[in-house]
Amino acid sequence: EAWLLDLPTLIATPSSAAHLQAALGALFASPRLLKVGFGLAADLRVVRSAHGSLRCCCAPSAVSPSVDLVNEWRKLRGAGAVSSLSALCATVLGAPLDKRC
Repeated sequence: EAWLLDLPTLIATPSSAAHLQAALGALFASPRLLKVGFGLAADLRVVRSAHGSLRCCCAPSAVSPSVDLVNEWRKLRGAGAVSSLSALCATVLGAPLDKRC
């Protein structure tokens, strides 16, 4: 299974932010779940700076195990290979990713 989370909506109220922090902390720390991202460290920095209530559960050290597709793609294709997740999907799957769906 895979999940995409709309963080601004999920932390709209203080109580929902507290529940989300607890849930994300458990998910991000779970050794049974592989967290996959594209530019994962940068995404976590954005979340920490934009949503202070999620600061502790979104530290890179708190998200494990994880795989950053940028790093994996560079190992396979070399530096400067792909600029976005959509471009990576277009290259590998033949169609770009549309996050609006």
